[in-house]
Amino acid sequence: MTATRLSFSLALIISLAACQHSDIPPIDTRISLPTSFEHSPDNPSKTDIRTWWRHFQDPGLNRLIDDALANAPDIAIAKARMEQAQATAALADSDKNPLLGATAGAGIALGNLDNPLSNALPTPIGDSLAPAAHSRQSALIGSWTADFFGKKQSDADAAYYAYLSETERLHGAQILLAAHIARHYIEARHIEARSRILQTQKSALQELARYAAGRFAAGQASQYDREDLATKIAALNAQIAGLDAERSNHITHIAALAGKTELHITADGGKLFASLPAAPGGHYPAELITRRPDIRARKAAVLARSAQVASAEADFYPRFSLNFALAEGRIGLDGDLLQHSLGGSGAGLGINLQLPIFTAGRLQAQLDKAEAQLRQALAEYDQTLLNALAEAQNSYRLAAALEKQAQSLNKALQHSETQIAQARSLFKYGRETFDTIPSAILNAAEYRTHQLANRRGYALNLIQLYSALGGGWEQHTP
Repeated sequence: MTATRLSFSLALIISLAACQHSDIPPIDTRISLPTSFEHSPDNPSKTDIRTWWRHFQDPGLNRLIDDALANAPDIAIAKARMEQAQATAALADSDKNPLLGATAGAGIALGNLDNPLSNALPTPIGDSLAPAAHSRQSALIGSWTADFFGKKQSDADAAYYAYLSETERLHGAQILLAAHIARHYIEARHIEARSRILQTQKSALQELARYAAGRFAAGQASQYDREDLATKIAALNAQIAGLDAERSNHITHIAALAGKTELHITADGGKLFASLPAAPGGHYPAELITRRPDIRARKAAVLARSAQVASAEADFYPRFSLNFALAEGRIGLDGDLLQHSLGGSGAGLGINLQLPIFTAGRLQAQLDKAEAQLRQALAEYDQTLLNALAEAQNSYRLAAALEKQAQSLNKALQHSETQIAQARSLFKYGRETFDTIPSAILNAAEYRTHQLANRRGYALNLIQLYSALGGGWEQHTP
């Protein structure tokens, strides 16, 4: 890590010390961002990805994610951590100001005192005195440590950027939660669609089995044909039986993510995969720095470490503190013969100087540690940015590839359905054996399965792409 880059971060913190923070400022990076994403749609308008799940046009998915973002335990945990960091930042900021306090008190004491004049005084006075002592006091005290070398401001900056980092982690938790729920939802819908394909395939084979029974009775089909169909139907039944459990597992995961013990999702009849949204357009690599919470969190961490370096440097310089007090009090004694009081007030002012002379290398070690932590934070920021670029690029590339694959699968499915009709016709005229018909049916079902898998992969990749671009949270100024 270059000294120039380290100095830049330190200078940035110092320049921000006296201003009100509103957002995470930019930092230096060695990463050169490309001007555009490869395979990104060339759309003139930008796709809104803040609530990207609405692009799927699925009310059930919308309700699940919206409810989870409002009530999920993971979001509550992240929010509590952010609030803790916010309180810590407020404490650090308050430490820059003078401290002022007040005390007050009062008391009374009763007792007996022998009267040496009891024989010479009238009877009503008695042999003893009963004095009462009372007191009251009040004081105003205060202290203030001058921040001539910026240590307190640096500590406040570090705490503030730590708070912003936790804020971005909250945004990141929102992104992860929406993505996890959407993935499980897609998987559940994919299983439903697979089941429908298998059921359709099973129905076709059952119809063919009834036809084969008639042909067998007429001597036009063999027992092998009937047994082959029965085997294929049994295999389909085995596949169908396991799908309900798989679907239930995904729904259970959704319920846990949303903070629920149970959840019921009705089948959608294949609507989700019938019309999937296009890949989001109008987005560029430079936007990742301001949009993705993990990158923003790393920026805040760099700035916090920079402030800690400045704080460690300030430890080498003297500290000045001012203490003052203003006090007033009174003591009184009241009795049958004694009445006396004593009171007064006073003020005090003190100035303290703390100068580090010999610390056995402790201060230098603390500074070395802070600088090493800053270098680590800078490297982590660069790596996070590189990972973000790779994720977005790969998702755009995969989206384009899956769309191209879908076109080929659609053509293959059309050809396979034509083959079913041809096989039936050729068998009718005795030009093909009976087994060509179930083979053609199974072949078409296989292409439907491939087509469905393509749509599943495309939908899951869309979720990854939305997340890679930083979608899933409402951007605002902290």
